[in-house]
Amino acid sequence: NWPIPLAIGLPLAALLGLALLELGLRGLGLGHPPLLVEDRQMEYRFQPNQNLQRFGHPIRINPWGMRSARYGARPAPGKRRLLLLGDSILWGGADTDQERIAVSRLQRQLGSGWELLNLATPSWGPANWLGAVRHFGLLGAPEVLLVISSHDADDDPSYAPLEGNPETPTHDPPLALIELWQIGRAHV
Repeated sequence: NWPIPLAIGLPLAALLGLALLELGLRGLGLGHPPLLVEDRQMEYRFQPNQNLQRFGHPIRINPWGMRSARYGARPAPGKRRLLLLGDSILWGGADTDQERIAVSRLQRQLGSGWELLNLATPSWGPANWLGAVRHFGLLGAPEVLLVISSHDADDDPSYAPLEGNPETPTHDPPLALIELWQIGRAHV
């Protein structure tokens, strides 16, 4: 003698389980991936002004769409500026804490007299970097450091639409469960 008939109780329990799973996945940061935007000059780049938590790791993307601190178009008085161009190695990935990416580590080594701009996006190669420099200029950086991965050194941008590709999200999925499913499909 169940207080709730089994035909109603099982679906309710399943829905409650899915809701709890959704909340747990959102707590991990799923459902809010770092978002990209299509760009005619650089193929794609990160949408500006994102402040995310993924898998317990903060990700901050500044107004320029870079995973680095907020800086103006010109270096602050008394500061030296270094522009770093790269791909996923330099960007760091969504599973790497902002303070542990290469640019943040280099920033700590160089000290507060430097401003480091991390102009890197996964799978970028020379054509993307050239497009980024054409778009942004050097942003007052007299020095540029290229971090070139062998697999992206001869990358030829496709300029394919980003929409619908779970590897290049342009908007949040409606559910964290959907993002988990998409991630699972992409890595099978």
